[in-house]
Amino acid sequence: MATRRPQEATQWSVRLMAKYARVTMWQVRQVWHASDLKPIV
Repeated sequence: MATRRPQEATQWSVRLMAKYARVTMWQVRQVWHASDLKPIV
């Protein structure tokens, strides 16, 4: 499923990524953790 990032989003939060990818925040955290990525705080 290809979902485009909104133009106003230059940085992703877990919540925003989950919303636009249509997955849970837990799933986003798992992928980010496995990739050693950190959310923007």
